[in-house]
Amino acid sequence: MIADSGARAVITTSEFVDKVGDAVAGLERVPHVICADDGDADGIRPLDELESSEPAPIVDRDDDDLAALLYTGGTTGQAKGVMLSHANLYFSGGGVQKASHVDGVNRSLMTLPLSPRTRCSSIRR
Repeated sequence: MIADSGARAVITTSEFVDKVGDAVAGLERVPHVICADDGDADGIRPLDELESSEPAPIVDRDDDDLAALLYTGGTTGQAKGVMLSHANLYFSGGGVQKASHVDGVNRSLMTLPLSPRTRCSSIRR
């Protein structure tokens, strides 16, 4: 999945860091492996190093640009990627906010949609 996705970085946990290390071995385009709960392994950066670094500039994106790439479990063959656009996530987030709004609460949990919407014409900004 890492090779197929074209990932440039991987965030993992110490539980999977060895498997991720094996998966990225030889993949020159994956220069960053970040461990959420430990960074002592060779070449693995701790998450707090990323959190304390200077923010990168915001990059302009179009609604149809890829925002997330989720992979199926591969139960009927090799895992396949499901591409979600920025419009997909905006639409889903708006729906979650409308359906679960509670006055005085400013945090919520939104799971990523399991399938893409091809067009979200009702999005208004």
